[in-house]
Amino acid sequence: MSAVIYAFSLLRASLSALCILPIKKGMHDKPVYSLVFYAVLSCMTLLSTPTHALNIELDEHNLKVLYLINIIRFSYLPLEPGSDEYINICHLNTSAKFKHALQTLENKKLNGFRLRSIAIKEGRLTDDCHVLYIGKYKHDKLREYLSHLFGKKILTVSANKGFSSSGGMVELANDNQRLKLIINIAVLKQENIRLSAKILGLSTIIDEMEVVE
Repeated sequence: MSAVIYAFSLLRASLSALCILPIKKGMHDKPVYSLVFYAVLSCMTLLSTPTHALNIELDEHNLKVLYLINIIRFSYLPLEPGSDEYINICHLNTSAKFKHALQTLENKKLNGFRLRSIAIKEGRLTDDCHVLYIGKYKHDKLREYLSHLFGKKILTVSANKGFSSSGGMVELANDNQRLKLIINIAVLKQENIRLSAKILGLSTIIDEMEVVE
């Protein structure tokens, strides 16, 4: 299948009721990236993502960054306009490509705030974080790490398998090479963070209070 035909089929599939995108590695045709990006925009109902984001090559890492920004856009974080001009997006154990893609959005405005990327190391205090994306992390250590974040009102996102059932808020799950969202609504409620119906309607919802007690 040619790259162009593949891109159009991907775009059509992305606008389906499931609204999920295949993760394809090794695509190097920039017109394909643009089409996939617009598919993400339509799928996630984005209308004003910074246009310079179209220039990034859309591999697995950049796709996760786009989903992360979409999730933040449609989140109601416990922030007061004017109290802090930045949304601090902290990230732990992420790839160089992920860091680079996130840094391209540095100081861009989202929901009236500027975005700021902060790389953190395990053990560092996260008091300045409004959002935390967790990269590769040992599954048996994940629940313990997340338990230390309770009460800090930090939106947590990760692609680690079982993240949402371990006390994480939003999991970017790989379902048969397709990316979908799994949201733990119980943890969100506990931390006084809400997500728009535009996100919830595209996600699998779990409500597991026992993971946060």
